[in-house]
Parts: sequence; structure tokens; C-alpha cells
Amino acid sequence: MDLIRKYDGDALTINTMALHTWMKTKIKGKSSTKSLQDLLEGLEAIAKRHLLCKVFREYTDFSEFPNVGPEAVPNDDVLNNLPQNLGNCALQLGVELGITINSIEQTKTDYRKMYDQTTDILRKWKNSTEEKPTVFKLLVALERVHLGGFQFVKDMYLRK
Repeated sequence: MDLIRKYDGDALTINTMALHTWMKTKIKGKSSTKSLQDLLEGLEAIAKRHLLCKVFREYTDFSEFPNVGPEAVPNDDVLNNLPQNLGNCALQLGVELGITINSIEQTKTDYRKMYDQTTDILRKWKNSTEEKPTVFKLLVALERVHLGGFQFVKDMYLRK
């Protein structure tokens, strides 16, 4: 119930945070490791079945990008203008870019406006030391989010 109040009306965030909370909670009589079977049993117990997996087709053709390779770091001009070409997707984009749930939650707490949230997620991703941020990873994440950013990034690089 606290999740519903905290993320007022943002169903995807509520569901994602509920799943994250479930993953951190110990189930009585079960080992500390949870499985998709545990999740399925829980969902069946409340009479709701969910699609647990989805296969994504990733964009891999970079022949259209004459001035950038898939391993290039996205330039600041692209990243600074991208949030205005996306909808309310900070959570989804953050997950796809590999940002931790705690960091995404901190962003959603620190910034109330969706463009500011997306800007912060992109900043965290670009400054990440975990993995090199690349044009390829950005395009794959945008393709999975399905909110228009993919075409914007593609157009930005084709204009150069």
C-alpha cells in the first residue's frame, strides 16, 4: 500500500517496485533464493497470470550510421535533447540501461518532472563506471522502451 501512495498512479513503477520488494523479502519455508516458479505460484494464488518473458528483437544494423560505430559513446548533444523526445519512461529506460533500482528510485524522489528524471537517468548511465555507455546500448534500450527516442537518436546521427 505504501508503494501505491508513493508512486501515485504510475502503474509500471508500482509493479516494478513491488517485484523488487518481493525479491528482497524472505518467504516463510522457502530458501532465500527465489525463482520464477515462486513468482508464478504467487501470481496463480491471486488468480492473475502474467507474461513472465518477452523476446526483443534488437537493432543491430549500423550501416546507416556513417559517422558513428556501435561502440562509440553517445555525444552530449544527443543525450541532452533526448528527454524531450521521450514520454514518461525514466523507470523503464533506467532498467534497460542497467541502472540499479535504488538509483532509479532516488532519481524519482529527487526529481518530480519526467524530463528531469530521464535526464538524470541518462547522466547516471553515461557516468557509470560499471559498463561503457555505447550508442548500441542506448539504441537497444530505446527500442525496448518504445517511446520514440530510437528514431530521434537515429535521425541525430544521420544528420551529421
